[in-house]
Amino acid sequence: MINGILGFVQEIKARASIESLKKMTETHAKVLRGGKEIEISVSQIVPGDIVLLTEGDVVPADIRLIESRGLLVDESILTGESIPVEKIAEEVYREEVSPHGRKNVLFKGTIVVRGKGKGVVYATGKNTEIGKIAEKIKEKSPDSPLNRALKSFSFKWMVLLFLILSFILV
Repeated sequence: MINGILGFVQEIKARASIESLKKMTETHAKVLRGGKEIEISVSQIVPGDIVLLTEGDVVPADIRLIESRGLLVDESILTGESIPVEKIAEEVYREEVSPHGRKNVLFKGTIVVRGKGKGVVYATGKNTEIGKIAEKIKEKSPDSPLNRALKSFSFKWMVLLFLILSFILV
């Protein structure tokens, strides 16, 4: 009984420690709300918020730029390129341009290397480019014809081996 009580108390302490660590590592972003610049948790950002970004900031959501000054962003998390990309708010793109070719869009998880920017959040969570990639990763890919053939082949040999061993043992 004492062991159970001690285990229970330790479990509560461990959960409290984990929660405090989560709060300490929670990221924040500067947004304009009601005409005032405030800092909020990234989890509270919603589409339509105006986010202010400076050097060293992690982009908290997918953002369409409305202002930029010398803005360079490291998009290696999405593209794999090691060279930062220049982002320009005035750039206009056509719909057929791939998301990564858009110069006036910042993507969640990328890092501002230099400059300043201001933009409107248009996607959060699963609707961001990184969220879409995460959802695709969760999907199970269909078996290739080779994998199906190997499974079928190995199953047939296992059944045959089982039958042979059954006759030998009987």
